[in-house]
Amino acid sequence: MHTHLFRRWIALPLLAGVLIALLLTVTQTGALASPPNQAPIPVDNTPIFSVDDVEQAVVRIEVLGTFQASDTAETTHLKVGTGFFIDPSGLIVTNNHVVAGGRVILVYLHGEERPRYATVLSLSECSDLALLALAGGDYPYLGWFPGVPENGTTVYGFGFSSGELARTQGQTLEVEADFESNIASSMQTIVHTVVVSPGDSGGPLTNDQGQVVGVNYGGNYGKRTGSDSSVAISAKEVQETIAKLQHSTTSESLGISGEAWSDDDQQGIWVSSVQPGSPGDAAGLQPGDVLLSLGGDNVSDGRTMASYCSQLRGWDRAEPLPFEVLNRGVGQTGSNGTTREGQILPASAKGPLGQVSFSRQTFAGLNFLRPAAWADTEMNTDEEDGRLHWEAAPDLALFDDALGGASLIVEMFADEFPNVAISDILDKLDYADVCESRERFPHIHTIRSVTYEGFYDQWQGCSNGRADFYNLVLRSRPDGQIIFVAFLSLASEDDMAFNVLRHSFQPSEKVVPEEAVEIPQNVVASDKETEPTARVLIAALNVRSGPDTTYGPIGSLARNEEVIIDGRNEACTWLQVVLSAGGLGWISAGAAYVAFTTPCAEIPVRQAPPPPAPTPVP
Repeated sequence: MHTHLFRRWIALPLLAGVLIALLLTVTQTGALASPPNQAPIPVDNTPIFSVDDVEQAVVRIEVLGTFQASDTAETTHLKVGTGFFIDPSGLIVTNNHVVAGGRVILVYLHGEERPRYATVLSLSECSDLALLALAGGDYPYLGWFPGVPENGTTVYGFGFSSGELARTQGQTLEVEADFESNIASSMQTIVHTVVVSPGDSGGPLTNDQGQVVGVNYGGNYGKRTGSDSSVAISAKEVQETIAKLQHSTTSESLGISGEAWSDDDQQGIWVSSVQPGSPGDAAGLQPGDVLLSLGGDNVSDGRTMASYCSQLRGWDRAEPLPFEVLNRGVGQTGSNGTTREGQILPASAKGPLGQVSFSRQTFAGLNFLRPAAWADTEMNTDEEDGRLHWEAAPDLALFDDALGGASLIVEMFADEFPNVAISDILDKLDYADVCESRERFPHIHTIRSVTYEGFYDQWQGCSNGRADFYNLVLRSRPDGQIIFVAFLSLASEDDMAFNVLRHSFQPSEKVVPEEAVEIPQNVVASDKETEPTARVLIAALNVRSGPDTTYGPIGSLARNEEVIIDGRNEACTWLQVVLSAGGLGWISAGAAYVAFTTPCAEIPVRQAPPPPAPTPVP
C-alpha cells in the first residue's frame, strides 16, 4: 500500500477552514442507503474433484505488518501470498512466512472484490505452515491426495505472483524426506518443476483430480536437482502438522518468520517479522534481530534451520527456554548491535476465533461503538482551533507508517456553523486522485431525544483497489454540534462496522461538565469493555418493535448472525438489540433461540415502547 496514501486523510487539516468558508443553508436528508454485505459462496459439503475448479477454493492473502528482509535496511508493511480452504467451515492453509508478523490479514475469495478478515489460529515455523480461520461457512474446499505421488506425476500449482490467480503445470521430480532449507526444516517434501515465485507461497500443488499433493513454499532449487525446480511440503506432513495445530494449545513456533543467516563469524536465525501476542513477541524479539542460541546451543550453521527446528521441536514447554539474541533494531544491517539473554515462556491457550465485536467509546460527551480490535486509541485537542480529535486503529504507529493514518478518526466541532450545508462540506473533501469513484448517501437517526442528520460519502477503489474510504458529516439537533468521521475500510467486515458506527452516535449517559470536555493533547484513551453481543441459534428469528409477541415484527435475523445488545426487559426474557440497518429492535432471549456473551444481570434494563393498539375483531 502507498505510504501516507491519504496524507493524514487530506481533509483533517483543512476541515475547519472548509466549514468557515461554506455559509449556505442546511440541506435536507432522505432515506438511508447501506452498501450491501457480501455472503459466502453457496456450495455443497463435498470437496472439489476437478483441477479446473480448484481456483474456487484458492484465496489471495494480503498481510499488513512490519517486515524486514536480511539483505536490506528497509522495512516493508505489506506481504502477498496464497492459501486455500481445507474444509467448508473456513479453515485456510498457507505458509508461516506469508502471515507470521501480520497485524491485519486480508483474504480475497474467488469472485469477490472486497476482502475479509482472517484470524491466525496456529503457526509452524519449521514446517512453514500456518492455519487461518475465516468467519462464516459453506466455503468451497480442496481434498487431500491419499498417498504419495510417483515421480513424473503431472501436477499443477496455483498462486498470485502475477497479481491474478494463475495455474502452472509441471511434474514431480522426487519425493524426499528431511529437506533442509534456509527457511524451513520440512520432514517430507515434493520437488517438482512448477515455477513458484514470490506471491505463490502457500498455494496448493494438486493432481488432475484437484486433490492436494502438497503446499508450495519455495522455488529456484536448481543447484540441488540439476534443473529448475520448486519445493512443496507434502500433503502427508501438512495433514499431520494441521492435526497438531488444531488440537494443541501450543505449536512449533516462537511466532517469528525467520531464515538462516551468517555474517562474519556469527550465525543465527534472522527474524524478519514477529507475530503479535506470540512467545517471541512477549520475549521482546523484533524484526531485524538475530536469534543466536536456544537452550544454550547455537541455532544455525548459517545455511539451514535444522538446528533451530531440532531444539524447538524438542522443547517440552514445561519450563522456559533460555535464548540469546543480537538486538540490532528495526532498519539496521550488519552484525552491529547488542547481545542480550532472556527466556521464551510457553504460549498461553488459544483465544476464541476472531469475530466482529464492538466496544463502547466515550469522546467529549458523545458515545459511539468502535470495532473492538481497534483498541489502540488516542485523543487530543488541536492547538490552533481547539477542536477535539480522536483516532483508533489496531496499531496506530503501524497504520500511520503503512497507510498514512488511523482506521477511524472522529472530530467534534462546536456550534459555529449554523448555515453550513453538510453536502457542501463533503464536496470540498475530494479524494478523486487516489480513489476510483464516490457515492453519497443520506443519514439520519434519533436516540435519547437527539437527532443526528447528515450525509456520508463512500469512496471506492482507493489504494489501487485495496480499500474503501468513508467520510461522514453529521449535525446534531438541538445542540447543533458537527461531527466529522474519517473511516478507512479494508474489508467487508469494515463496511458492516461503519454502518454500526454511524447509527451508534448518541449523547453520553453520564453528563460531562463543560470544563472537563477539554482533553489534554496525546492523552491515551482507556480501553472500554467489549460490547455484549447475541448470536442467533435458529434458522430465522423475528425482530419485534417491543419485548413481547404482541409487538409486530420489524425484521428478522439469520442463523449465526450476531447483533449488539443494548438492553433487556426486567425479566430478561427479551433483549433490545442494535440493528445493522439502523435503530433498535427486540428479540427473544430464550436459550433455544440465542446465545449471548454477557450475564443478563449485567445488561441494563430498557423501557419498553407503548404497547400496540389492539386490533378490532370484526
